Amino acid sequence: MQIAYAPVGRFYQDQDYNLTNIAQGFDVQVLETLCDVSEDAGVEICYLSKYPQNVTQAALDALHHTGRISRIDSLQNLQDTCCMVTTTSHIAYAYAFYYQKPVIFFLPAFSGITLDSPQFAVLNIFGIFAHSLESLREKVLFCVHDSTPSQKIGDFLARSLL
Repeated sequence: MQIAYAPVGRFYQDQDYNLTNIAQGFDVQVLETLCDVSEDAGVEICYLSKYPQNVTQAALDALHHTGRISRIDSLQNLQDTCCMVTTTSHIAYAYAFYYQKPVIFFLPAFSGITLDSPQFAVLNIFGIFAHSLESLREKVLFCVHDSTPSQKIGDFLARSLL
């Protein structure tokens, strides 16, 4: 089994070293947390990165000693995953509905999310929200060991949407 990590493709400029460093630091923290989970649960991590190659490779180099992260280039390689972790990547919808598996949105700058608006209602079907690294760890472990979120998505897709 695998866990997918698909960070949002941020814009990088060669001259903006500070933003690149911050973004890479964020990804390394998330990947370190996922490596801890993967070690405990015996799963691998698929890193679906749309960053420039040098940015992606820097994150992978920082964690090469774990041997648990593989870089992938498309959603087609995610059939053996139990969940996807992302910030706000649009690929979450395609993943959730194609594979019928949950997406964990990691949003550490928020203490909570209110999804009362009709345009966000579908996020309540496939989205799980984590607001700290510890919460991320707990939610990923939940998805590794419990298929209830996937069943919820399947039930939703089996209903009439109109």
